[in-house]
Amino acid sequence: MSRTNSNASALYLINEEKDTFECISSIGLQKSKIQPFASKDYEGEYGDVFVNKDISIIKLDPENSSFIYNTTIAGFIPKEIVSIPIIIKGNIVSLITLASLSGFTEYDIKFIDSVMDNLTSRTEAIMSTEKINQFVLELEQRSNELIAQNVELEMQKKQLNEASNLKSNFLSNMS
Repeated sequence: MSRTNSNASALYLINEEKDTFECISSIGLQKSKIQPFASKDYEGEYGDVFVNKDISIIKLDPENSSFIYNTTIAGFIPKEIVSIPIIIKGNIVSLITLASLSGFTEYDIKFIDSVMDNLTSRTEAIMSTEKINQFVLELEQRSNELIAQNVELEMQKKQLNEASNLKSNFLSNMS
């Protein structure tokens, strides 16, 4: 945040159903006040981002704005809000919002633009890791189920062998 002169930030990630963005992390904001929003909601501070799939800069007039960022201490009206979409395979999968009391310089915007590819790569890696972790959990669960089935099959095999031995002994005693 210090490189971009931001006073608050939030990171949103699309949910599994791909219909809602949920805040997964924030700095300087009251997380309880941050609401999820629909991925098809093209209004508010994120509308331009979804329509253009590009960084959006909203300049506010703190004297006449009703837009308030609720921080951990109090609410503030930022001078500018930058919304940064993370796009993977043509879809916005994550959104980063930065708010500044003094505004963003041209250098700040160029810096944000220069790290977009890195942000996208890292987000994709995080999402891939999460999917891999889910697959690992599923495989462990299936493995445990198979181990339990194998134990049961071994017990049944022993019972069948015992029954077969008893039958063989019985038949040999009868002859």
